[in-house]
Amino acid sequence: MTNSGHPNPEPERGRRVETVPAYEADPGDHRAILDEFITEQGWDTRAWPHDTIHVIDASQTLRIQFLNDADPREDAWTIAAYDTPVSDRIWHLTLTAGTPAPVLKRLLTVLAEEDWGPADFITDQSVAQVTRPLLDAAWQPTPPGRWLHWKPLHGNVRLSLDVFAAQDPDSTLTAWTISAGADMNRPDWAINASTHIPAPLLTPLADELAHGTGTGTRSTGRCTAERSTQTTTTLPPEPSQGPSTPPRR
Repeated sequence: MTNSGHPNPEPERGRRVETVPAYEADPGDHRAILDEFITEQGWDTRAWPHDTIHVIDASQTLRIQFLNDADPREDAWTIAAYDTPVSDRIWHLTLTAGTPAPVLKRLLTVLAEEDWGPADFITDQSVAQVTRPLLDAAWQPTPPGRWLHWKPLHGNVRLSLDVFAAQDPDSTLTAWTISAGADMNRPDWAINASTHIPAPLLTPLADELAHGTGTGTRSTGRCTAERSTQTTTTLPPEPSQGPSTPPRR
């Protein structure tokens, strides 16, 4: 992966460019993707110092902040929604600079489709809505615990839900995380979303992870996942008291 705003290098010897799952695709040029989005949608653009760009929709209640030269594992994007132009934000999500281009493009497309307001609390129904594309593609959920994870049979990628944050309406913690890489504590790329983000905004991202493809460099062909029986997941009961030190994911 490369820093956003810069073209991808030539493939290393022994590697080739081919069609890969969306979560394994190259990040491409994030700045070019943003510029295309601005041109298509006509949102207001404001340049700030240190190569930071702010993009605001017509209602001024949906805003994008983009840091052009972020490290691939650092947050380059912050997307936030507000009740009014002068109110506190009601939900937000962040994306690192290494986020694959197909995933980023899908998010921006969905973001521009309607006015995104606040969502209800995370419920069994909203969890089922977000994860349905993953279950349809035979991704497997983990048993209930502090964190719920959905993972494919093959591939280092996961969608995760912090159950404690989901059950606390005033939580400032990240509730939803999409990440890829062998080390969950230092992912190759990640998307983090707050508690009140609308489920219909996350569902297309899950669909992109499950069924989308993109261009990437790799040394071997794609593994073919075996399809298994579809499984549903229910949020566990709210604990009477959370642990003093959150366990590592």
